Amino acid sequence: MRRSLGALVVFAGALGLPATARAQTAPLVPIAIYPETPVRLELQMPDTRQPVALCQGACTAYLPPGKYRLAVHAGSDTRAGNRVVNVPGPSALFVKPRSEGMRTSGLALGIAGSALLVGGMVLLATTLQDDYDGDGYRDDNHRATLVPLGLGAVVVGLVLTPIGWVRFGKSLRPAVDVEPLGAAR
Repeated sequence: MRRSLGALVVFAGALGLPATARAQTAPLVPIAIYPETPVRLELQMPDTRQPVALCQGACTAYLPPGKYRLAVHAGSDTRAGNRVVNVPGPSALFVKPRSEGMRTSGLALGIAGSALLVGGMVLLATTLQDDYDGDGYRDDNHRATLVPLGLGAVVVGLVLTPIGWVRFGKSLRPAVDVEPLGAAR
Protein backbone atom coordinates (compact mmCIF):
# COMPACT_ATOMS: atom_id res chain seq x y z
CA MET A 1 0.00 0.00 0.00
CA ARG A 2 1.46 3.27 -1.04
CA ARG A 3 1.50 6.07 1.49
CA SER A 4 1.48 9.51 -0.01
CA LEU A 5 3.05 12.28 1.97
CA GLY A 6 1.54 15.71 1.89
CA ALA A 7 3.26 18.96 1.15
CA LEU A 8 5.41 20.49 3.88
CA VAL A 9 6.57 24.03 4.22
CA VAL A 10 8.98 24.97 7.02
CA PHE A 11 9.46 28.67 7.62
CA ALA A 12 13.12 29.62 8.02
CA GLY A 13 13.76 31.83 10.99
CA ALA A 14 10.28 31.23 12.38
CA LEU A 15 11.71 30.53 15.81
CA GLY A 16 13.03 34.08 15.97
CA LEU A 17 16.71 33.11 16.04
CA PRO A 18 19.31 33.10 13.28
CA ALA A 19 20.11 29.65 11.89
CA THR A 20 23.49 29.53 13.65
CA ALA A 21 22.02 30.45 17.05
CA ARG A 22 19.22 27.89 16.63
CA ALA A 23 21.70 25.16 15.78
CA GLN A 24 23.75 25.94 18.91
CA THR A 25 20.80 26.08 21.34
CA ALA A 26 18.87 22.94 20.37
CA PRO A 27 19.39 20.24 17.77
CA LEU A 28 16.73 19.81 15.11
CA VAL A 29 14.77 16.57 15.48
CA PRO A 30 12.31 14.95 13.08
CA ILE A 31 8.65 15.39 13.94
CA ALA A 32 6.46 13.11 11.83
CA ILE A 33 2.78 14.04 11.69
CA TYR A 34 0.20 11.42 10.76
CA PRO A 35 -3.41 12.65 10.59
CA GLU A 36 -6.15 10.02 10.70
CA THR A 37 -7.82 11.70 7.72
CA PRO A 38 -6.22 13.96 5.09
CA VAL A 39 -6.48 17.46 6.51
CA ARG A 40 -4.50 20.70 6.52
CA LEU A 41 -2.35 21.05 9.66
CA GLU A 42 -0.07 23.70 11.12
CA LEU A 43 2.61 23.53 13.79
CA GLN A 44 2.78 26.90 15.52
CA MET A 45 4.73 28.49 18.33
CA PRO A 46 2.45 28.09 21.38
CA ASP A 47 2.46 31.72 22.54
CA THR A 48 2.64 33.72 19.33
CA ARG A 49 0.84 31.23 17.06
CA GLN A 50 3.51 31.95 14.48
CA PRO A 51 3.51 29.01 12.03
CA VAL A 52 6.70 26.94 11.79
CA ALA A 53 5.33 24.15 9.55
CA LEU A 54 2.35 23.63 7.25
CA CYS A 55 1.19 20.17 6.13
CA GLN A 56 -1.50 18.79 3.87
CA GLY A 57 -1.77 15.20 5.05
CA ALA A 58 1.15 13.25 6.54
CA CYS A 59 4.50 15.07 6.70
CA THR A 60 7.79 15.41 8.58
CA ALA A 61 9.27 18.63 9.95
CA TYR A 62 12.71 19.18 11.50
CA LEU A 63 12.40 21.45 14.52
CA PRO A 64 13.99 21.82 17.97
CA PRO A 65 12.30 19.88 20.81
CA GLY A 66 9.76 21.88 22.79
CA LYS A 67 6.11 22.85 22.97
CA TYR A 68 4.15 23.57 19.82
CA ARG A 69 0.54 24.33 19.03
CA LEU A 70 -0.91 21.87 16.51
CA ALA A 71 -3.74 23.54 14.57
CA VAL A 72 -6.16 21.54 12.43
CA HIS A 73 -8.00 23.49 9.74
CA ALA A 74 -11.67 22.86 9.04
CA GLY A 75 -12.48 20.42 6.24
CA SER A 76 -15.66 18.99 4.76
CA ASP A 77 -16.51 17.04 7.95
CA THR A 78 -13.58 18.13 10.11
CA ARG A 79 -13.86 20.75 12.81
CA ALA A 80 -11.11 23.30 13.23
CA GLY A 81 -9.28 23.11 16.52
CA ASN A 82 -5.87 23.26 18.15
CA ARG A 83 -3.94 21.70 21.00
CA VAL A 84 -0.55 22.34 22.57
CA VAL A 85 1.77 19.32 22.32
CA ASN A 86 5.15 18.71 23.95
CA VAL A 87 7.76 17.26 21.60
CA PRO A 88 10.61 15.93 23.79
CA GLY A 89 12.73 14.58 20.92
CA PRO A 90 12.25 12.74 17.62
CA SER A 91 8.52 12.10 17.71
CA ALA A 92 5.53 10.89 15.77
CA LEU A 93 2.30 12.84 16.24
CA PHE A 94 -0.84 10.83 15.54
CA VAL A 95 -3.64 13.34 15.00
CA LYS A 96 -7.34 12.53 15.16
CA PRO A 97 -9.34 15.54 13.94
CA ARG A 98 -12.82 15.92 15.40
CA SER A 99 -15.93 15.83 13.25
CA GLU A 100 -19.15 17.81 13.08
CA GLY A 101 -21.03 14.58 13.79
CA MET A 102 -19.22 14.14 17.11
CA ARG A 103 -20.09 17.69 18.14
CA THR A 104 -23.73 17.37 17.10
CA SER A 105 -24.29 13.98 18.73
CA GLY A 106 -22.62 15.14 21.95
CA LEU A 107 -24.78 18.23 22.08
CA ALA A 108 -27.96 16.21 21.39
CA LEU A 109 -27.13 13.60 24.05
CA GLY A 110 -26.22 16.26 26.62
CA ILE A 111 -29.42 18.24 26.11
CA ALA A 112 -31.66 15.15 25.92
CA GLY A 113 -30.07 13.65 29.04
CA SER A 114 -30.50 16.89 30.98
CA ALA A 115 -34.14 17.14 29.89
CA LEU A 116 -34.84 13.52 30.88
CA LEU A 117 -33.20 14.06 34.27
CA VAL A 118 -35.25 17.16 35.06
CA GLY A 119 -38.45 15.72 33.56
CA GLY A 120 -38.08 12.47 35.50
CA MET A 121 -37.52 14.33 38.76
CA VAL A 122 -40.57 16.53 38.19
CA LEU A 123 -42.66 13.46 37.32
CA LEU A 124 -41.52 11.68 40.50
CA ALA A 125 -42.15 14.73 42.66
CA THR A 126 -45.68 15.26 41.37
CA THR A 127 -46.53 11.54 41.42
CA LEU A 128 -45.26 10.83 44.94
CA GLN A 129 -47.07 13.66 46.67
CA ASP A 130 -50.23 12.67 48.51
CA ASP A 131 -52.99 12.39 45.97
CA TYR A 132 -56.64 11.97 46.95
CA ASP A 133 -59.64 11.66 44.72
CA GLY A 134 -62.78 13.76 45.18
CA ASP A 135 -64.19 11.46 47.91
CA GLY A 136 -61.08 11.66 50.11
CA TYR A 137 -59.68 8.28 49.11
CA ARG A 138 -56.08 7.80 48.04
CA ASP A 139 -55.65 7.13 44.29
CA ASP A 140 -52.72 4.68 43.82
CA ASN A 141 -53.56 3.48 40.30
CA HIS A 142 -51.52 6.11 38.46
CA ARG A 143 -48.51 5.61 40.74
CA ALA A 144 -47.94 2.06 39.52
CA THR A 145 -47.31 3.45 36.03
CA LEU A 146 -45.75 6.86 36.62
CA VAL A 147 -43.19 6.05 39.34
CA PRO A 148 -41.27 3.51 37.21
CA LEU A 149 -41.51 5.88 34.25
CA GLY A 150 -40.07 8.74 36.32
CA LEU A 151 -37.30 6.55 37.78
CA GLY A 152 -36.43 5.31 34.30
CA ALA A 153 -36.20 8.87 32.97
CA VAL A 154 -33.92 9.89 35.87
CA VAL A 155 -31.61 6.89 35.35
CA VAL A 156 -31.40 7.38 31.57
CA GLY A 157 -30.80 11.11 32.11
CA LEU A 158 -28.00 10.36 34.58
CA VAL A 159 -26.31 8.14 31.99
CA LEU A 160 -26.81 10.30 28.87
CA THR A 161 -25.95 13.69 30.34
CA PRO A 162 -22.25 13.12 31.14
CA ILE A 163 -21.70 11.04 27.99
CA GLY A 164 -23.14 13.81 25.83
CA TRP A 165 -21.34 16.73 27.44
CA VAL A 166 -17.97 14.92 27.51
CA ARG A 167 -18.40 14.00 23.84
CA PHE A 168 -19.27 17.60 23.02
CA GLY A 169 -16.29 18.90 24.99
CA LYS A 170 -13.89 16.53 23.24
CA SER A 171 -15.16 17.70 19.85
CA LEU A 172 -13.61 21.14 20.40
CA ARG A 173 -9.94 20.01 20.13
CA PRO A 174 -8.21 17.32 18.07
CA ALA A 175 -6.80 14.28 19.84
CA VAL A 176 -3.00 13.99 19.54
CA ASP A 177 -0.86 11.04 20.63
CA VAL A 178 2.85 11.85 20.86
CA GLU A 179 5.08 8.79 20.59
CA PRO A 180 8.84 8.41 20.16
CA LEU A 181 9.67 8.18 16.48
CA GLY A 182 10.05 4.57 15.45
CA ALA A 183 7.88 3.15 18.27
CA ALA A 184 5.51 0.40 17.21
CA ARG A 185 1.88 1.47 17.01
